[in-house]
Amino acid sequence: MSDVDREATGERDHGGCWFVLEGRGTSGPGPGAVAEGDHAGSSVVLGGQTTSALDPDPHAAGERGHGGSSAVRGGQSTSESHLDTVGDRAHAGPAVGIDGHSTSDLVPDAVAGRKFGESSAGLGGHRTSESGQGPGAERGRAGASVVPDRHSTSSYVHRTLVVDGLRTHFLEAGAGEPVVLLHGGEFGASAEIGWEKTIAALARRYHVFAPDMLGFGESAKVVDFTDGRGLRIRHIARFCALLGIESAYFVGNSMGAVNLLADTTADHPVLPVRAMVTICGGGRIRAGEHMQALYDFDATLPAMRRIVTALFASPAYPADEDYVRRRFDSATAPGAWEAIAAARFRRPDSPPPPAPGDRPFERIQVPALVVEGGADKLLPPGWAAELAARIPDARSAVVEGAGHCPQLERPEAVNALLLDFLDRQSRPAPAPGYTHTG
Repeated sequence: MSDVDREATGERDHGGCWFVLEGRGTSGPGPGAVAEGDHAGSSVVLGGQTTSALDPDPHAAGERGHGGSSAVRGGQSTSESHLDTVGDRAHAGPAVGIDGHSTSDLVPDAVAGRKFGESSAGLGGHRTSESGQGPGAERGRAGASVVPDRHSTSSYVHRTLVVDGLRTHFLEAGAGEPVVLLHGGEFGASAEIGWEKTIAALARRYHVFAPDMLGFGESAKVVDFTDGRGLRIRHIARFCALLGIESAYFVGNSMGAVNLLADTTADHPVLPVRAMVTICGGGRIRAGEHMQALYDFDATLPAMRRIVTALFASPAYPADEDYVRRRFDSATAPGAWEAIAAARFRRPDSPPPPAPGDRPFERIQVPALVVEGGADKLLPPGWAAELAARIPDARSAVVEGAGHCPQLERPEAVNALLLDFLDRQSRPAPAPGYTHTG
């Protein structure tokens, strides 16, 4: 949500402590493993060094019970095993970067330095065609799965990249200039749940990347208690760097939008933002039952239904049992509830985090589009126009009849806004000295 995680946004070095929260831990000595799955122990990082709070058993680095070990030592990760997994579809083997390319460490640098726009191919040569048919009928090379979009004939690829020792799952589709999609921060959020009605439309013209941010989806369940928002922002910056993305268009919903605003107003921004769209993120959430629903999730279906009610204007969403169950399953996957709930912990005497409107928006040096849901139950009417007025090169738009996730509730309207904005930014600028004569 727009600042619903209430994490501090200070620009601090990675000197705090963070925890991997997935799975069951067993006690005993040994290095802390950045591990996910049934056998994972909780790893604690202090000042960049990893030690074990609950030492993993020999299967700690293998996800969902596969073997191997993965440790973070002074910010560098090593591995004897890594999995390129999609849900329960996994294969074990030597350290794997992207698309099954073996590396000596977890070394995502195997693809670093490649610039996008130089080739129409995706990672590993995959691409989504104009007709919407993805690479391969069922599976791409090296175990990367091709999953048809639920709302389109198009396809996107599930991929896994290890970023500084942390498993990072993302969706990829299309070709061309890169667009990075950042999802919201409510319980049960993920890249696929947040952008499943957006990816196919953008992928017809752009190379789309939609990562699960730390703590969400199939990415590592990690929390930094001193700079939670900063950790997620730096993680996305590293994700982009390791994929060779030097400049990209960014689109964020709710928490994803707030993270974009936090970084672009910081003293030292780290994200390679060329232009950005913030959707329902940046205003102050109104107190009330819908805000409370975001915080009071107790891992029950009725509580998830209240969250879905808060997110959407239409009553059809909370009435859809399958949709509520899908978000519930995402919110209660191993480590998911713990990671998001922990991000809300604050010491009773600690100062409040900056309010969304307290940031120096005049610092933003990239074009921006601020999108408001006309029937948003969480943010006050008119917040988008007020925010856009404080950004040097920004405009606002209201999607009528949509709640806090207009890209899901009114995808055609939002996709049209996104493509119009992105296409305007991607047009080449006139050469120096050019004079328009009519």
